[in-house]
Amino acid sequence: MTAIAVALGAGKLVPLLSTGAVWPFELLGTAFGVTGIALMAYAYVRQRRVEEAVARGGYAPFDARAGFVFAAVGVLLGLGTILVILIESR
Repeated sequence: MTAIAVALGAGKLVPLLSTGAVWPFELLGTAFGVTGIALMAYAYVRQRRVEEAVARGGYAPFDARAGFVFAAVGVLLGLGTILVILIESR
């Protein structure tokens, strides 16, 4: 849910307050929104896997690939945000 809030802030609110180019913030906002949707979709899938495992008396380990992908996307979004801030603050 936080990624969706950041998407709104970066994509709509910051451009209203900024005097520079709007498209970098809209791009970041869109990327944060897509990431938020992906996280919520994966949370649903993960919840189903855990419930099925518990019903069987088993365990559902977290998928390391999903963890890596979400961490990598988070790092890229963070770096992109820093880059846009530095470029647009000149």
